[in-house]
Amino acid sequence: MEAHLDRYNSFISSNAKLNLFLADEKMVKLQKGNDHDYDEFGYSDSEPSSADLASPTRLYRVFNDGRFDHGGRFYGGWWQSIRKDYRRFITINGRPTVEVDFSSMQLAMLYAQVGRQLEGDAYVIDGFGPEVRPLVKTTTLKMINAPGGIRSPLKSALPEGISWKGLQEAILARHKAIAEFFGSGEGIRLQRLDSDIAEEVIMTMMDKGIPVLPIHDSFIVAEGHAEELSATMVNAYQRRMRGRAISLKRSPSLFDELLAGQEQLSINERHNVALRLFLAKRETPDYEGYRLREELLDRARSGVSARTTEVWPLGQTESTSKGKFPTTGPRLETSYFGMRGSLNPAKRLWDRFMSRR
Repeated sequence: MEAHLDRYNSFISSNAKLNLFLADEKMVKLQKGNDHDYDEFGYSDSEPSSADLASPTRLYRVFNDGRFDHGGRFYGGWWQSIRKDYRRFITINGRPTVEVDFSSMQLAMLYAQVGRQLEGDAYVIDGFGPEVRPLVKTTTLKMINAPGGIRSPLKSALPEGISWKGLQEAILARHKAIAEFFGSGEGIRLQRLDSDIAEEVIMTMMDKGIPVLPIHDSFIVAEGHAEELSATMVNAYQRRMRGRAISLKRSPSLFDELLAGQEQLSINERHNVALRLFLAKRETPDYEGYRLREELLDRARSGVSARTTEVWPLGQTESTSKGKFPTTGPRLETSYFGMRGSLNPAKRLWDRFMSRR
């Protein structure tokens, strides 16, 4: 596992320039760490995060209870701590991305353990409207992952006429085939299984030269690689679950947002039109910060030292008390994106730019 992590971290550091295609005003809000929201139980959906794009990415695996068969999920990527609705704006090497995730993965694995196939939407219950689905999903996962009882949701989150006890009973009735696992803490063991599947997905894609960013049971990949990612995910799942089927779903992407109202376009037309819209939007004044980050990250990847106090065109020089030095600077022994390097000079330039917004 350690060797796989080292290979993956080295690959991402050398081959994936990660950025957020956010207008400068939104990026300021994110940098201040006050952009998180709360779920139906009063928990934040993300930790306050500055989305430190300048820090080298090193994923690690977290195991629980002093056991290697409990937990094992990947952590350490800044993309895991930002709000979900920001993830669609991640770019990899200047390209918009797509997020693909396993549908109801933990429940599907539990059904497979008892020799059954999960049918339909795991979080839709007869008699409950679609507005209740987020609460059903959160409650179901908590009931599986927590040993014993769980904290009740905010009173305002419960639909009129549905009690907390009634909601839990309805969930148990919907999933009576796996009722034995509720309140058992089985989720911590499932995490070892889903993290091993995640490891296979990112390593398989890496061997094909395609950077993938894991978020437990979902994965982010650059536009154009979604089909390859989807096939890899299904294969990795079925190898461990005796060929059982599982559904995948794609979260709304930046391309979907750019193409709102143009559903009549064919698949090829959608890609080409969305790409043109993306490139045009990237050049507008609101995205000056995004372009600056792209430039700084490009410099860092090529080992260029960003020692200037302002952003200068490459090849110019800046006067100092000791004369002039080229802004391109000397190459480092390893690049900024190597673990021995540092993106701090580039980060200081970015922070100075943001402070003026």
